[in-house]
Amino acid sequence: MIILFDGVCNLCSGMVRFVIARDPHA
Repeated sequence: MIILFDGVCNLCSGMVRFVIARDPHA
């Protein structure tokens, strides 16, 4: 997830951060 949104999807960063926050092993 982190690698995918690393400067690739700034607009999706909010949703990605939400997913990462839910992922304890992220």
